[in-house]
Amino acid sequence: MKKALSAIVLLVSLVSCCLPAAGQNSLDAQLCQAVEERRTNAIESLLKHGANIEAQSCDVHETPLIRAVQANNVEMVSLLLKKHANIRATSFPGWTAIYWAAFNGSNDMVRLLLEKGANIEESAGPGAETPLLVAADNDKTDTVQLLLASGANIAARDQDGKTALIFAAHNRKTDTMEFLLKKGVPVDDRTYDGETALMRAAFFGSANNVRLLLQKGADIEAKNKDGETALILAAKAGYVESARVLLDAGANIAARQKDGETPLMMAVCSHVYYLSSAAGQVEVVKLLVDKGAEIGAQDNKGETALTCADRTKFPQAASALDSMIRQRKLIEQSASMAPKERFALYLSVFKENPSDDVLRGKIIQIAAALPEPPAIPEEARQLFVLATTQIKQASTPGALDQPIALLRKATALAPWWGNAYYNLSRALEMRGQYDDAIQQLKYYLELKPAEADAREAQAHIVVIQTEKEAAAHKQP
Repeated sequence: MKKALSAIVLLVSLVSCCLPAAGQNSLDAQLCQAVEERRTNAIESLLKHGANIEAQSCDVHETPLIRAVQANNVEMVSLLLKKHANIRATSFPGWTAIYWAAFNGSNDMVRLLLEKGANIEESAGPGAETPLLVAADNDKTDTVQLLLASGANIAARDQDGKTALIFAAHNRKTDTMEFLLKKGVPVDDRTYDGETALMRAAFFGSANNVRLLLQKGADIEAKNKDGETALILAAKAGYVESARVLLDAGANIAARQKDGETPLMMAVCSHVYYLSSAAGQVEVVKLLVDKGAEIGAQDNKGETALTCADRTKFPQAASALDSMIRQRKLIEQSASMAPKERFALYLSVFKENPSDDVLRGKIIQIAAALPEPPAIPEEARQLFVLATTQIKQASTPGALDQPIALLRKATALAPWWGNAYYNLSRALEMRGQYDDAIQQLKYYLELKPAEADAREAQAHIVVIQTEKEAAAHKQP
């Protein structure tokens, strides 16, 4: 080890003596490498022989301290700070060490930097975020808790007025949001453009956060500066699950933004192209039409979802709308058919639009009136068995998401299967999705189960309603 260290010192001395400019660059580069490799002795020697502790010679113009923080190397950070590294040095995008520690969710690093004088309310970078906002944006719940316990301002905002709650809203997990709401953060805090956490969650497809915020009393019809509601934003971005949660909670399907466009028009004509996917946009269009969106609604220019100039920019969505219109006309023409023939027609159309609740209701009505119920497809039976097993094994609410998806598919394959609706209702109830659970039991009852089973299901609807009210009362 002594021989190796001596060789490093000799090399540093020779380079520094003979090639001043290149030698300095070499020393600085070696310092970065030594930090990466956690070679304490080499760091000591390189600094002694002229390496610049503040040189931005690491990746993307980073100082050794920034690089060590990014690598979550507490030992190296501690050493560099002892050597008087600048704790407020920045790297792209203008973040200091405390930002990178919050970004990584490294609580040990955050504690060290705060002990060494890092500013907990540092406001830098292109958006002027604080470390708390960075941690919330990246769903680092433990770090959010640590920063708040250390005195961070829970009401801090970035340059656009986004709070920690609004930053956290786009994440797929709800932990950070739940914690902030329990700390008393207002659920309807707004940015300077009028954006709420609910709008952000809907726009970025965070259906779980949409559901949570609605449970906590978020204003479902709040509008931003462009007159957009959460539903309009979900439709615009092509996130069907967010849109479904909002519609199930009573969002106004006919809401209009400042140019008069409805959610359906936004879905067909005004996509956010970098967020939308063809499949997602098509599903949003189908959902909105199934839920009764007015196809002929006009915006301020007199355009509709069928005539808007931009409908060719996402042809899949426009094509889906045209197809649904044709299917509706076909169904209207089937009124004179015999029940079995009409059932077969409805089922064939339903397979192309399994989210069409109107058509589902028609299939259930016919199936309940047939002398013998149609056979259950084998694929639906297999999905039912698998989902039922998973429900029994579920130990957390999140573990129910997979069996719920399987049962939804089973009811799409066999929309007349009462037992599938019943089990789906129980899973949704356990997941806390009470309104949807009640709807599935209503489908079950429409299929006319045995009298005793029907009485039990009707009684359980009352139980679910009570559970929903109790959950609402637990809101902070």
